[in-house]
Amino acid sequence: MWTPGNQPRYGRGKLRYPGALTDEERLIIGPLIPDAKDGDDKRRIDMHAVLNGVMHILSAGCR
Repeated sequence: MWTPGNQPRYGRGKLRYPGALTDEERLIIGPLIPDAKDGDDKRRIDMHAVLNGVMHILSAGCR
């Protein structure tokens, strides 16, 4: 619920972009991101940056 007590928790003022993910949101979404392909040690693409881009488009609208 959007109450004065909850506003700091859901505030997006400290984020670089309004659609960027908070650390708490990343912890929730992190397990849903698939691992790198078999045989690859690590990804070449930062999946958090991809998610931030998706969230930006969803929050700002596709222009």
